Formats: sequence, structure tokens, C-alpha cells
Amino acid sequence: MMHTGVTSRLVATGLAVAFCAAASGQSLREGQEFPNFEDKDLLTGEKIALQDFRGKVVLVDFWATWCPPCRAELPHVKEAYQKFHERGLEIIGISLDGDINQCKKFVQDNGMAWRHIADGKKWDARLARQFGINAIPAAFLVGRDGKIVAVKPRGPELLRAIEKALGDVQAGGALPGPSGAARGGAKGKDKSAGAAGASGEALKELAGEDAKKADSWLQIARSMAANHNYRLARKYYQRIVDTYSGTTHAKKAQDGLAGLPNEP
Repeated sequence: MMHTGVTSRLVATGLAVAFCAAASGQSLREGQEFPNFEDKDLLTGEKIALQDFRGKVVLVDFWATWCPPCRAELPHVKEAYQKFHERGLEIIGISLDGDINQCKKFVQDNGMAWRHIADGKKWDARLARQFGINAIPAAFLVGRDGKIVAVKPRGPELLRAIEKALGDVQAGGALPGPSGAARGGAKGKDKSAGAAGASGEALKELAGEDAKKADSWLQIARSMAANHNYRLARKYYQRIVDTYSGTTHAKKAQDGLAGLPNEP
């Protein structure tokens, strides 16, 4: 009898898990307007309201650091942000983590420069409950008019969906060239190299994990500066200068600091 009871409970649990996975996001459908929500930004504490992004394309992404599929999808999300942010893409990541500080560290260490929400309640997170999220990753692409244009787009499909929603594909379907920021970054690199040569300094090039981390911090700093959050931008630029002094990344960070206005 005990064995039968355990088996029954396992079967019931398995069915419940299967149902949760199948039921994820059933209340959010393509063509439906994504209901407005408000919360505070994980990194800055500033208010985030979906309605404030009307006119832009927004990826609302439910995820967690403990979720292997979410981690596997992260490179695609980062690629999408880097390619399309300056063309009108915004991302709001909604974390189902239980440890807010751990989530914040993961976001910072991995250069996830978009906006984030986390209340530390895991599956009981307010927005996850509000929108019936029972499995992650669960991403919803919201068009410029506020309506959902894609449900759970992932991998290459995510990039195609964003490109279509932005509505500015070049002739022949090719992706546009480097953004203004990317071109500016290349010019900045040449300028930094020239400055180093003029002063007789030989700046070290970072490699491996250090290079990835410094690139992530630079990306966050530049994104914060672009959104007029100069306090956080200054923090990340300074972190690069302090951690990787005498490197090309530190020089870029110094240039970034010099370009910030004298205000908090």
C-alpha cells in the first residue's frame, strides 16, 4: 500500500509538472494587448512601466538564474539587445529568483544591460502570478502598438521576430550594419590606441574571462549612460578602471567617465 501511495503521488506530481509546462502563459496570446504593469528596476530602483515604452518593441522575458534553458537562451537575448536596442528594442527581464542579491550579481557579471525586475518570490513572484507563468523561459514580444506579436520566441526565431516587429529590414532581408554605437566604439578604440601611442604607453589587452567581464561592465555603463543613469554608469566605468588599470578597457572606461556630465 505504501508503494502504491508513493507511486500515485509521483504520477500526480508528474502530471502537475506536465500541466504547468503546457499551461504557461495561456492568458497571453499573440494579437492581444500586453496588460500594463509597473515595478521597480532591480539595478537602479527606478520605476518601470510597460506603457512608458509604447512606440518601441519590448521583449518581456520571464527567467531565472537557476533555470538551465534560460541560461542557454541568454546569448541570444544579449545578441538581440546589442543588435536592435538602438533601433527601438527594449527588454524587461522578470526574474523568478529567490535571492535578489544573487540575481543582481548575475545580471551585472553577465552584462545584461537591459531593465530587470525581481521580487525574490520565485514562482510566487507577483508578475509571474499575474500573467499565469508556470514554466520558464517565457518570453513575449510586444510590438510598437502594445500588442503581442510573438509568444515564446527563442534562438534565431527571436532575432527574426524582433527584426520583423521593428519593421526596418534592409532591402534583400539583410540585417543592417553596425549601429552608431558600435561604429563609435570602433572609433573610440582607434582613438584610445592613438592616445596610448602618443604618450608612449603600451596598454595591455585583456583576454579570456577578464575580457568578457570588462566588456560586460562597459556595456552596462554605456547603456546606463544612454538612459541618463549617470550614477550607475560612473560606478561601472570606475570599476573597470580600478580592476583593470593599465589596459585598453580601462582607457575606454576613462574616456567614458570623461564624457559623463557632472551630475548624479
